[in-house]
Amino acid sequence: MSSTSNSTSKKILVILGPTATGKTSLALRLAKKFNGELISIDSRQIYRGLDIGTGKDIGNLRPQVSNLETSCGKLHYYLFDKTKLWLTDLVTPDQAFSVAHFLPLAHLLIKDIQGRGKRPIFVGGTGFYLKALLQGLDTGTIKPRPFLRSALTILPAPILSFLIRKTNPSKWKSMTSSDQKNPRRLIRALEVSLSRKNPPPLPRLKHSFCLIGLKTDLKTLRPLIQKRVQKRLEQGLLSEIENLIKKYNWSDPGLNTLSYKEFKPYFQGISDLKTCIKNWEHHEYQYAKRQITWFNKQKDITYLNIQDSNLKELKVFDNE
Repeated sequence: MSSTSNSTSKKILVILGPTATGKTSLALRLAKKFNGELISIDSRQIYRGLDIGTGKDIGNLRPQVSNLETSCGKLHYYLFDKTKLWLTDLVTPDQAFSVAHFLPLAHLLIKDIQGRGKRPIFVGGTGFYLKALLQGLDTGTIKPRPFLRSALTILPAPILSFLIRKTNPSKWKSMTSSDQKNPRRLIRALEVSLSRKNPPPLPRLKHSFCLIGLKTDLKTLRPLIQKRVQKRLEQGLLSEIENLIKKYNWSDPGLNTLSYKEFKPYFQGISDLKTCIKNWEHHEYQYAKRQITWFNKQKDITYLNIQDSNLKELKVFDNE
């Protein structure tokens, strides 16, 4: 593990891995050890009001407004025992947010955090955001087309897949198996393919990264997911959803996400609660498996087993 320890002093840390592996907990401990600030790489935690289901664990914390100006106003952060956490609660559930929004904010925060003599530590499990962070994005500046999106939204994933294969075969081949089944990814790919413009790409951020992946076997991961599901239910997830659907629609981006969409049949009175919970557990597990598959294809990740006692005591980083 010396290669990880020796490289962390000059590189931006990225803590990644499947759901329920304790990424945020480790990132907070590393932030204290290495004078760091956290930047979320989570495409669900960007939504305001989606707190319990996405596992923000912000409790009664209030957002602190910074001096960093963006096109959407000043950025805010949450303070976890003197450690700042950025890029959560950025938009309301009915607003669109994409990797094209994420990258400029990530670049801005890296510059600001390093400028204050601290270390940026990215943490999360959204592989698409991570890929864009490390490799750039060649379609990021193509703006959304609301009319086209609304027309494509009614189509099932198999039809969307067929359209991509016909309009842009090379794009289809470059997509991961999970993206080929993801309606949101397919709609975005079609949006890009049907664009007549050829905009400049969003560039790769020119920084050095140290990628640290948390892992465990699937047999161990399943009960961890079940435990997390139960905890979020006990924290009041159903009440949170009930309040959200008074303001927003099930078709809005925020509510059409994992841990919320599974309860749509329950609130519409067409399914019992136990079935919805089982479906949620199953979808979380399937999502974790897709995350593991995606991360396993990436290069230069140093993996740490979450059951390693040295990890719990941070001994793997003692040679910093």
